[in-house]
Amino acid sequence: MMAESDLRNCLKKLMCLILQCLNAQNDEDEIEFGDFMRACAIYCFFGREEILKFLYVYADKQKIGRITHDQFIALLNDMHPFDKTRAKRALKELVMVPGKEMDFYEFKDICAKFPALVHPMLNMQFVLREHVCIEIVSFCFTLVQVV
Repeated sequence: MMAESDLRNCLKKLMCLILQCLNAQNDEDEIEFGDFMRACAIYCFFGREEILKFLYVYADKQKIGRITHDQFIALLNDMHPFDKTRAKRALKELVMVPGKEMDFYEFKDICAKFPALVHPMLNMQFVLREHVCIEIVSFCFTLVQVV
């Protein structure tokens, strides 16, 4: 079982990944409230396929439409910064060759065979929906009732 502090650090790292990919931070790595809400809303509306595309594009640092097996492993390290048990279990069954590339469909197949690999990102979406979006909607309804 993951300690609460490790869980918080993991969620913080995943949220930074989301904010970075959705261009929510300015040049000084600061984020304005509106940009934070925009990034959260976009991520919360993603379906599973969009989350997989989001992760694939994030891993494709050269933006060539393919990722290397090394980039895939780096992505797993970003998604599983503390508890790497699930990632290690999947990697034991996969044949990862340094320098070999995979396309999105191979990436998607791997994620379908090993759903625990993308679980942190799906869990982050759940957390954002439950704790951020619902609170904001509730706050907005309160404002409307006051006016």
